[in-house]
Amino acid sequence: MFLHFIRTAFTLVLLRYRYGKAFQQEAVAVGFELETDRLGKPECYFNELPAMLAPKRDELAKQLLEAGFVPVIPDGGYFMVADFSKLNVKLDDSDEPKDCKFVKWLIVNKKFAAIPSTVFYSPEHKSIAENYIRFCFIKEDSTLEKAGEILRDLKHLQ
Repeated sequence: MFLHFIRTAFTLVLLRYRYGKAFQQEAVAVGFELETDRLGKPECYFNELPAMLAPKRDELAKQLLEAGFVPVIPDGGYFMVADFSKLNVKLDDSDEPKDCKFVKWLIVNKKFAAIPSTVFYSPEHKSIAENYIRFCFIKEDSTLEKAGEILRDLKHLQ
């Protein structure tokens, strides 16, 4: 398995060295041509992906609500932010933004990873996002189920 990976990676490096980005650009163009022909059909990537993600988004939103978060449900994409300010969690007294401290707490205490929202803001605007953390829901169903178990364990913090 590993040797196959190395050979494949080496082949891609050689192709890129020899042909530059052209082969990658052509592959993307062929993909777009294929999907353009499938537009309006269920197997089209542009239809299939949203159909696959909507139930995952809805399940994560439900889990977050049950745990005491207030999710902001997106119309597209595969990330969701949620307000965690209703949870009663004792965080350290460092100068770090509250969302960063909460994410670290989740990782250390619950083995649950999320993304602090303030990392996307300039220093003068970090306060806008300090009560929100970001979750990715383009995951296997089994991963989302495990996330639900962990989130249910946070319910007592409300």
